[in-house]
Amino acid sequence: MKVLHLFACSLSLTFSAAEELPLKASWHEPKPAPPAFELSLELPERLIIGRSMAAALVVTNTGTETFEISVGGDYRGTGYPTRMKVRVRNAEGRALPELTEESYGLNGGGLSVNHQVRPGQSERIEFPLDCYVSFPKAGGYTVFASHDLGWKIGKGFPVASVKVHVAEPTPNEAAKWVEETLGQEAGKPAYQLEQIASVMRHPAYLPALRKLAESGQPAAVEGIGHIANQDATEVLLLLTKHEKPEIVQHALWQLMRRSPPLEAKAPLLTWWQKSRYLSDPLLPVAWTEEFADSANDAAIQSLTNKHKEVVEAAAMYLELFGTNSAADALIKTLQTALNEPQPLRNDAKTNNLDFSPPQRAIVKALDALRLRGWRIEGPGGTAETIVWLRQLADEKVTKPNGDAWRTSMLTWVENGPPALKISALEAIPQPLGDEAAKAVLKAFDDSDWGVLRVACEVAGKSKRPEFAMPLVHIVESMHESFLNRSATNAAMACGARLLLWEALASNIIVPERFAESVRELVQGTIALPFEGGSSGNSNFDREQRFAIRDAWRTFLRQHSKSLAAGKKVPPPASDAASALTGVNFQPTQPVVSLQMKDGSYWPTLRVQK
Repeated sequence: MKVLHLFACSLSLTFSAAEELPLKASWHEPKPAPPAFELSLELPERLIIGRSMAAALVVTNTGTETFEISVGGDYRGTGYPTRMKVRVRNAEGRALPELTEESYGLNGGGLSVNHQVRPGQSERIEFPLDCYVSFPKAGGYTVFASHDLGWKIGKGFPVASVKVHVAEPTPNEAAKWVEETLGQEAGKPAYQLEQIASVMRHPAYLPALRKLAESGQPAAVEGIGHIANQDATEVLLLLTKHEKPEIVQHALWQLMRRSPPLEAKAPLLTWWQKSRYLSDPLLPVAWTEEFADSANDAAIQSLTNKHKEVVEAAAMYLELFGTNSAADALIKTLQTALNEPQPLRNDAKTNNLDFSPPQRAIVKALDALRLRGWRIEGPGGTAETIVWLRQLADEKVTKPNGDAWRTSMLTWVENGPPALKISALEAIPQPLGDEAAKAVLKAFDDSDWGVLRVACEVAGKSKRPEFAMPLVHIVESMHESFLNRSATNAAMACGARLLLWEALASNIIVPERFAESVRELVQGTIALPFEGGSSGNSNFDREQRFAIRDAWRTFLRQHSKSLAAGKKVPPPASDAASALTGVNFQPTQPVVSLQMKDGSYWPTLRVQK
């Protein structure tokens, strides 16, 4: 590793840089830049395309006063700093394509860390250069890098730069590296193998990666997916016929990443399908129109796979890129999934799904075909009826003549598998008629939690007052998060007020509903200039939860008339606010803390002595 010094500054110099990078101010309040510092880059002596390129931006204090830098807060879902910005230019001065914004990660945040840099000392911000750019060939390049460091960003914010030489691997070197890092003897977790493979973007790695993929190594398929040429696409298409389901699944995922959108303005992929390394840079080099039919056929064929994971991947592909020719196969596959024993969904494993896997992915693919103009003629078997009901629920689709379609769906609300009941509920036109309202009330007693959740949502959209009390009963008796949240929102929409707040107060003693119930109570009953930011703490013992519940019961009794009338009440006095939010037990970590429009937080925290 060698250190190359790039940029130094002091108060006597004006910030300037040969390259201006798209830095953005950090999420917290930036501080003024220190009077004197130096930036330098650390890079390996030799960079080889296809291998990880560890780098570091070094911040050195060249002055006489200690200063602070802020890093982190930006690596969740990536493992590398997204506040770091990098650009690379070739020997002719042309910038290499930068990996897409999505390739930098989800920008989901993480732990922010402040470092004190004393005079004469340095701090390193490590980053993998290969996560920001792909080198197409051997040659000389100039690397530019910078970071906001938690400081105020002005014009000419310092950028470090250094010239490097990049080498290409020979075929033998590439094959040896693939075997050493991804072979059976590698002994690394799957996610690490996939990360290593995703760096192998040079065509020299394709033969070895193909051989390893054909032997059953999923990480090798990941590597093939990052090689931006048509040969790699052809290999991925061949791998969709592999006997091992994991290989087929990964091949379909990688085809998703390189298939162009059907519409010019459509996003390439949804965020959860994007690679954190490459997506747009692959196009159009890795794709031609001739691949479209082959990929569509490969996905249709994969619907017949006996493994649900493969069926889901195939349906995802068809959701994004499928044509009308896939409709019959999708309906047939949905019917096959419905014919399997349907386990009762009445526990935490139900999560927030409306359909069981792989039903959900198949239905979404059929929905996508409908949005692209495909239509089903009418109901038939269970699968066809589900698709037809979802078509009726689409406001953009012309409805059949007569009222038969309106009355028939009320029958399906009470009969059939959960997927059929859910589709029937969602297809009932709003505003709900009296007969439809009765059907929704019956659905409140359904043993499947997925059906119950959708029934709550349909009731909430109707705003019919007769739903208010049954919804409050669900809030108080059903403590699973996604059910409770849907019932709470629906009860409020249907006019429930004081009874709803009392039900939420009773849930405070339930550990899994504790923090959320207090948050709902604060936001629903107290008139606060709430801005949107919040934090919470659920680490209170049983005795403390009971005490907080009792404080809320007292508060609700005191303001029962106003709350029953649908009004919020002024913020309570400090002692009462402390009792309602647990500040009296944990002075600096209440159950919930809400940010106000003026930047302050409620409740006011107590100062620890």
